[in-house]
Amino acid sequence: MTERRIVVGYASALDFWRSARIAGAGPAREPEGVVYGACRDESLLARAKRAADLCGSGLPLDTVVRARAERRNCDALNDRVWSGPLSGQLTWLDNEAWACSFPATFVQLASLLDEAELAALAYEACGTYGLPSTALYEGAQDLAPLTTVAELGSYASAARALGVRGAKRACSALELVVDGSNSPRETDVAVLLSLSRRKGGYDLRGFEMNATIKVPKSQKAALGQETISPDFLWLDKKVLLEYDSNAHHLSPREKERDEARRRVLENMGFRVFVMTNEVIRSDVKLSAFMQDLQGSLGVRRAAPSTAVLKAQEEMRYRAVQGFAPSAT
Repeated sequence: MTERRIVVGYASALDFWRSARIAGAGPAREPEGVVYGACRDESLLARAKRAADLCGSGLPLDTVVRARAERRNCDALNDRVWSGPLSGQLTWLDNEAWACSFPATFVQLASLLDEAELAALAYEACGTYGLPSTALYEGAQDLAPLTTVAELGSYASAARALGVRGAKRACSALELVVDGSNSPRETDVAVLLSLSRRKGGYDLRGFEMNATIKVPKSQKAALGQETISPDFLWLDKKVLLEYDSNAHHLSPREKERDEARRRVLENMGFRVFVMTNEVIRSDVKLSAFMQDLQGSLGVRRAAPSTAVLKAQEEMRYRAVQGFAPSAT
């Protein structure tokens, strides 16, 4: 029997979560023992258009069905058979349309995206910024995280145990992710830091993002604040990294503040690294930067092979473009 209810998944569900998060909408989870009411006497096309509008997405709408026999012959719907767990994983759109939860959506997209894109998507959802669902919407900052790495990992592990397509890659990508990214550029740097050298990264994990460091009383007056939250922190190594995307456009006042911040951190015993756009746009400068960072972290490795250098060059280029999956 063909499923009348529309269950939005994959890229269209990502559009929903991005637009709902920026709008500050509180999603309504599927209630236990739900009984669906009478359906409106509308065409499937009309219902698909309404669901797309509710998701901030477009047509054809990516949708999920449980069996091949449930696929609908409608150009407005892209029905995909998906076997992942959906109990308690649906969010209400209207009486005839539901969206998959973000953890379910993440595993679905894992069958379509590569590891770097998936990691960037997880950083976004577990961070405090939002990307637009379409070109009609702008991104946003200072948002509550949509989920956590632990929640994504729990769902992906359960799906993997069931043999769900994409779940294995989702679990692998989550090994690169930590909570707390505050911008898309921080995410791009985090992916570069976390990926293995074989895959084009630098394998310098173990950092926290935007973790709070308390400033000693003796340093508070010089800084004018009680805490500092560096972009990347290897606390046990007393090393931190800041990503400065506006290195050549800072006002004298901002430069003075950043210099005071750096002095305080160094007085606290930290080694401070500052990455700029100029660094990330150059293979030579990025390689030298990462080698210096690696040394400060006490990591000793053999010189990279030709294959590793080529992979790192390709991944650096992708980082400049941004790893996050684009809006539909």
